[in-house]
Amino acid sequence: MELIPSHIWSHLIHSEPTAHINGFRNLFDYLNTEPIADGLRQLVVNYFKDHPPLQPHLREPLSRLSFHLILQ
Repeated sequence: MELIPSHIWSHLIHSEPTAHINGFRNLFDYLNTEPIADGLRQLVVNYFKDHPPLQPHLREPLSRLSFHLILQ
């Protein structure tokens, strides 16, 4: 959890109904664009790979990243 920037984390734990959606959207944008997020990105990708219902949300890269994470 400490790897997630505080401005994103605050949305993930906020009680407003749409805050979680915005938080995850911001998190995925961060993971897909910030080179410093490599450790966190790998943790999330591994989690998605280990959970079959989440696997469709991993996409092949459009850039140097091993996977892109998408929120549908």
